Amino acid sequence: MPENGGGSSKVRLRLNNRWIEYEYTSKDVVPHNVWLLDRFDCHINVEVCSSLKVIKYLLWYPFKGDTRVIGSVRTVEDEIRHYEDMRTVGATEAFWRMYNFDLHTRFPPVKSLDIHLEEEHLIFFEPDTNLQEEVEGGPRLTQLTAFCYTTSNMK
Repeated sequence: MPENGGGSSKVRLRLNNRWIEYEYTSKDVVPHNVWLLDRFDCHINVEVCSSLKVIKYLLWYPFKGDTRVIGSVRTVEDEIRHYEDMRTVGATEAFWRMYNFDLHTRFPPVKSLDIHLEEEHLIFFEPDTNLQEEVEGGPRLTQLTAFCYTTSNMK
């Protein structure tokens, strides 16, 4: 609206064999994306969604599945059968699992490294291991020391 800082434009239109003047304001403008209009040959309303509730809304219906309720006074003897009976898989999840798509991924991969002081890392061995050879063999690389060695050689 012009009174709220928006622009306006007056035009003369011919409507039903009569000339009328019309003032276009910001209320007459439809937000659009020229690339989407050209690509899909139709109007697609594009808006910014800045709330996490949008994710919940978008994922609610495709993954909703059937509603099931179970009521029982007795205890469950067979937990596996109970789990399988209660589990429902919707069409989208079934398709995703049939084609072995990842349900979630983490990129880049995250690996937990055990932290230790220099030359004081834990050593695990079998009961029949010769401890003399283990001690004389010197320290082995742990995941942490191997990571530090690899990253120092990258520079």
